Amino acid sequence: MISSVWYIPLLRVPKVAIFIVTFNNESDLPRLLSSLNNLNYKDCEVLFCDNASTDKSVSIIESFGYKVIKNRENLWFAEANNQLQKNNPGYDYIFLLNPDTEIDRDCIDNIIELMESDTEIGISQPLILRLSDKNKINTKGNKLHFGGFGYVSGDGSSEIPSSITEIGYASGAALCLRASAMNSEIFRGHFKAYHEDLDLSWRVKLAGYKVVLCPSAKVFHKYNFTKGSYKWFLMELNRYKVLLTNYSVCSLFLLSPYLVFVELVVILQSLKEGWIIQKLKTYFKLLCELPNLWVERTKIQSDRVVGDHAIVLSMTDRIIFPGEEPSAPLKLFNLISKAYYCLFVRALSFLSPKFELQKISKEMEASDKV
Repeated sequence: MISSVWYIPLLRVPKVAIFIVTFNNESDLPRLLSSLNNLNYKDCEVLFCDNASTDKSVSIIESFGYKVIKNRENLWFAEANNQLQKNNPGYDYIFLLNPDTEIDRDCIDNIIELMESDTEIGISQPLILRLSDKNKINTKGNKLHFGGFGYVSGDGSSEIPSSITEIGYASGAALCLRASAMNSEIFRGHFKAYHEDLDLSWRVKLAGYKVVLCPSAKVFHKYNFTKGSYKWFLMELNRYKVLLTNYSVCSLFLLSPYLVFVELVVILQSLKEGWIIQKLKTYFKLLCELPNLWVERTKIQSDRVVGDHAIVLSMTDRIIFPGEEPSAPLKLFNLISKAYYCLFVRALSFLSPKFELQKISKEMEASDKV
């Protein structure tokens, strides 16, 4: 567990940029903008990028006195944030924030104080609570499944954490990124949306940094877990991209039987839910993008300083859908996954290339094994 004693005076005030990407968010923006105007943190600039909204989003933002990058087409979440980064260099920290949120006035102060106290922290996620019920959690840090899946943790719970702990990955709805932890763009633009935050946290961990939850920093999120064929298409496509570029060759070899099993399960699920066409399209799209992925993989693997064994210890072996009781097939899937995960971790302890070890929270590791 990371010590919760970190309230130390700051000798300087780091420069923080808050990046917000909008797309037809006129109903959400007045609430968000009002909360931004109440922030206590002084050296903080709020920057907007609008993805060709057809409603009054831009005019609402401008009425509050903020400037907006106005795209002529929808560049999606990943590329729009990269655009903000490219046009606004020189910040110590970048705070990514969804437009359907409300930010607590002390959020930036608390999260920056934590990250300034520990230079090993590359990303810190605030405690994200439900906007509809501010006493309930939306996510206390997302779970990263060793098969490349990701999901929110603690959704709907009223048990508010108080300890600073390492997490699987930080939610793109609200996270603070140390600018020096990245030597490239924030996201890989071709991810568009979904799993781009999972990929970011994984790459930051590979670079030797920690990804943590800062529970004293709070953001309130209008969250609804939704399913849809195109969403599944993007999530499956991006899951492949993450696996193929971030795992070592050794890990991919060890995982190959399990990944075949996962493919069969996902295909059956896509047939049941009616998105099999989108599932098949992911294979074609992935083949088209393999040359680009190979270039990205080469760079990621050459820059990494942490072995897969350390990364995998921060992962989970279970899948839980928010707000749903696990079905019998899902329980069986999780049992098989748990057994394979144990074998995978043991094999990696002997075979994974040895890099500088990442510090893994024993509390988080223990919770994932329960």
